[in-house]
Amino acid sequence: MKILIIDDSLITRDFIKKELSSIEGVEFIEATSGREGIDKTIKFLPDVVTMDVNMPDINGIDAASQIRSNENTSNIPIIFITGLRAEEVKKQAFEAGAVEFFVKPFPKGALKNYIEKLDKVDELLEGMNILSVDDSKITRDLITRILNSKGAKTLSAADGIEALEVMKNNPIDVIILDIVMPNMNGMDLCRHIRKDLNNQEIPIIVLASLNEQAVEIEAIEAGVDDFLAKPFSREELIARIKNYSRVVSLNKKLRIETEKRKKDEVELEQFRSNLQKLVEEKTSELFEAHERLKVLDKIKSDFLKRIFFELQNPLNDFCFIADMLIGENVNKKQHGEHIGIYEKSKKNLLNIIDSALVLTGIEANPDTFILEGNNLEGSLHGTIDEMQGFIKEKKIKIDLDDNCNYTVLGETILLHKVLKSILQIAITFSDKEKTLKISCGKTFKKAFIKIDTIGGTLSNEALNSFFDFSKNNITNKIIEDIGIAPLLIKSIMQLFKGNVTVENRQNTGVTFTLQFQQSKES
Repeated sequence: MKILIIDDSLITRDFIKKELSSIEGVEFIEATSGREGIDKTIKFLPDVVTMDVNMPDINGIDAASQIRSNENTSNIPIIFITGLRAEEVKKQAFEAGAVEFFVKPFPKGALKNYIEKLDKVDELLEGMNILSVDDSKITRDLITRILNSKGAKTLSAADGIEALEVMKNNPIDVIILDIVMPNMNGMDLCRHIRKDLNNQEIPIIVLASLNEQAVEIEAIEAGVDDFLAKPFSREELIARIKNYSRVVSLNKKLRIETEKRKKDEVELEQFRSNLQKLVEEKTSELFEAHERLKVLDKIKSDFLKRIFFELQNPLNDFCFIADMLIGENVNKKQHGEHIGIYEKSKKNLLNIIDSALVLTGIEANPDTFILEGNNLEGSLHGTIDEMQGFIKEKKIKIDLDDNCNYTVLGETILLHKVLKSILQIAITFSDKEKTLKISCGKTFKKAFIKIDTIGGTLSNEALNSFFDFSKNNITNKIIEDIGIAPLLIKSIMQLFKGNVTVENRQNTGVTFTLQFQQSKES
């Protein structure tokens, strides 16, 4: 650390060197007059300058002002050490840019301790955004030097109007302002912040000279939180700011939460808008299909009724959850269950609509689907690989028979849909941690897949109506999980000239059987 001692007294210079000699890595530079001190400050750029007031050539007050006015030296801390006790001299020193004013004699170690603390970051001030509003550049620079050295970020404005512009583009934690300023004074700025901007949270500290303290009542009424008398010391300024560190911390948390809530509300509104658009698009497709289905028989009419019934519950879930999340503060941990309901309902809605469109195509234009030979083993492996995420989620093991190398009659995309749908249903009926056994075989001109589950069984009534939507008696909970998949499976298997059945397995689960026509290629 380089310390420049500017004093015309050899005794004082030696005293200061002795006082500071124990500072690690200290290097002293000496000057005996104000002019020499200015020149050496510019030449050596010391870390700290100590300055006497009364010196030949140029006094300490003028020398400090010239050092502050030089761009290269304006941020160097200047400490006055003098035997003068007059308050007017102290005021002049701070106005000239001093960071501290020591009156001789002072306690041993006081100067050393002060200098060692100059550049230490204060954890209570670190990261704090402070706005200094004063028409005096010297005062603004002094405040900036002091607070920035403690880890704060200080922004400056020369009057109230400039301050408002700064506040538009920067989050401010504390405001330090002068009373008397051009354009908009401190009182008007404070009233504008409290009333027009409706900001009651930012702490406002007013710098007041001794002859201005009579306006304290008016300032308090305008919304001022605290006062700091000019001239002020470095410690006084830091202490006042630190008094509001807890308030600043709470305000920051509130600001972050508010910004997050606004962002979440925007995302949720967009979420809801996209969902509504998706529902409208898919609903429009369904109504177009409905117009074509008018020419079909009662089965088609009953089918559409079931579709709209299946759509009703997911849509109600979407509206309820979206309205609730938008109307309240969003917390993912707190609303995780609701978000999960939304994701599940969205998935069910898309699956139902997709299945409905497939069913509509089968019912209205079955001749458009070209049936050809498909390898059953390859189709099974491909479907199971695609469903690995769902299988792991449900904690089910798959035991696939090696004897499935049959060529069956079907349309490739629909074969994939029917295999995926029957596996989803089987997994839904299986208990967790159990094994789903898939076996294959053949009879005369037919090949079949059997899927054995380990879990609950079905009543006779449910068994007889499982793949018949007009008589379906499966429990509501299971319906939520499988939707119209049974109807989709039955329709596709009928198109393939095959069949699908379900039966109980001696109180240990159920067996689903898909029976296909074998292709002539077999």
